[in-house]
Amino acid sequence: MDRFSFEKPVTILTGLGTPTKIESASEAYALLADWPRASRTAAH
Repeated sequence: MDRFSFEKPVTILTGLGTPTKIESASEAYALLADWPRASRTAAH
């Protein structure tokens, strides 16, 4: 586990409720960067 990995994976729901495990800050960043602009809200 590198210093950017989470202690436990975080599961978020993408698409139509599809669970996606995020295991590091870089994975979280990549997911947010790929998120469609039309679907982004203030929480993004």
